Amino acid sequence: MIPIRSLPSAADGEADDQSSFDDDHSSAVSGFTRLPAELRLKIWSCSVEPRIVILDDLVHKPNSYPIPVVTRLNAEARIETREGYEPVGRGSHIHFARDILVCDPNIADQSSNTPLEELAPLVERLAFWDCFPDDGRIEEPGHYSAYLERWYPQERPGKVEFDKFWFPNLKDLWIIKVGEVDRSWMVGVDQNLPYDVRLRKTARQFRYWIDENIVEIAPLDLDEPETKAVLREGRCGKEDCQSLNHGRSKMVSKVIFMDGKYRKMESSEGWQRILPWSTKVTQATEKDTSENRMRWIIVERILTFSLRWEGPDDEVTISARRKTPEMPSRRAIYETR
Repeated sequence: MIPIRSLPSAADGEADDQSSFDDDHSSAVSGFTRLPAELRLKIWSCSVEPRIVILDDLVHKPNSYPIPVVTRLNAEARIETREGYEPVGRGSHIHFARDILVCDPNIADQSSNTPLEELAPLVERLAFWDCFPDDGRIEEPGHYSAYLERWYPQERPGKVEFDKFWFPNLKDLWIIKVGEVDRSWMVGVDQNLPYDVRLRKTARQFRYWIDENIVEIAPLDLDEPETKAVLREGRCGKEDCQSLNHGRSKMVSKVIFMDGKYRKMESSEGWQRILPWSTKVTQATEKDTSENRMRWIIVERILTFSLRWEGPDDEVTISARRKTPEMPSRRAIYETR
């Protein structure tokens, strides 16, 4: 009698697949552990990337930004990747030197918000997602100039007052302006051009020396990974913000805040120094210079208007804006007046 062999069942196939997966996984793990320690540590450190953190989600949704899984894989990964993550809110962890926090114009209405006041001085990287219509007080250069002169007279026009700024310890700031900008701001671009071309033609980056109120401007590469991430994942507090604003014009600005005395940077190709000025167009002499200066004022109006923090009184302002002891002091904005 010829013995009849049983056909393999689906369960047998799944078992074989699982066995093959386990073998491959074990082989990969074994291969990884045989790598030099320096290379393994480099791989671990590269496995954590900047995250785009929506402020509204961080504040209102528990566990919205948990600590990355890689920090919990094993002791070696934990030692290399865990440092820098701090608990924030309900179950979230933020790496303030790496992650990019995203807020919108609603922050201007937060005159008193203790959790935000405690969080804001820790933020080093911020994106301001401006998809709201311009306020009438800043819609045109003349309106903005009159507004500043009336309500916030300054000895040095155009200098950002960091003691009245929500995030006084920023190193990097992205500003995404969604929608058209009034033509009087001299940011005209041919609307018949493809969307991507218009986006790139208006993208600019700035280096701002805080102490001396000196500004440099250069084109901004939108293929930079972090800028791409901000454009891809950034939004206002509405979860459908990106779809609601699909196809609308965007203007991207990036500001790098510089401490200390002004110095000519080694990597200065393409950078041009500009001087903060009055918004009165009659002071302009050269077209390019005028447009570059006006382009900075569009950034400045975000810093001095949209991201301005108004405390109930000076005593509260000093208390809320003082750095925590473990953080190095960057600006003398916490000194007693």
